[in-house]
Amino acid sequence: MHKICKNCGGENDKDAQFCTACGSKTESPISQKQKVFSAKYLIPVFILVIGAIGAWYFISYNQPPNYFPLKAGMEWDYQVAGAEYSRAVFTNLPSQEMEGRQGVPQQRAFYAGLDSVQPFDTGFAFFYADKDGVHGYATQNSNQTSPEVYRVNKFLIKYPIQSGVKWADSNGDTATIESVSDTVTVPAGTFKNAVKIKYGSDTSAREWWFAPNVGLIMFTAAEGRVVNKLTNFKK
Repeated sequence: MHKICKNCGGENDKDAQFCTACGSKTESPISQKQKVFSAKYLIPVFILVIGAIGAWYFISYNQPPNYFPLKAGMEWDYQVAGAEYSRAVFTNLPSQEMEGRQGVPQQRAFYAGLDSVQPFDTGFAFFYADKDGVHGYATQNSNQTSPEVYRVNKFLIKYPIQSGVKWADSNGDTATIESVSDTVTVPAGTFKNAVKIKYGSDTSAREWWFAPNVGLIMFTAAEGRVVNKLTNFKK
């Protein structure tokens, strides 16, 4: 086996330290094989790594917005005008199984004043999400010992999220996505590309706004006389 000079390409004895033709230091055959081996296997590995990084970036930055997060521990604090209470705090609890379905209980606490420490009333609403949308499937008020499960499917948000999408709610009224690009300013900040959904008829309509990856930021009831605005939220 000969050593090949990397400078002039001349062949040398396998034990030669320097090329007999040009005097340059020679490489051993093992070194050359190692280079070939490295190039053969490292290039595909490099390509795979770059591809994986690209796929992660695409998935991370192309996920559709989540307009009603169900992550345990998230909390929304609302300032309320026009109702018997002045503050409402909604908190997602750990998911649990009920009626054969895995869902998220959301505790809803209502306070008489903005600085009140203890709520005067507490209830629960239960939600789950699937490919069709976000569903409310049970409620429990302070007078009930167990949740009351809805007999019919009740969408909070129906997919696809597009202006004009409509569905019938559990009361027989119509819910309509009226906008997907509202800009809404509340005490917690200004939120762009908020989805506005109108529930019910014109005389008793409720209007709710959902911000991307935040959730419910403002909602009205009683023909707009009751207004709930987000003041703070915790992810």
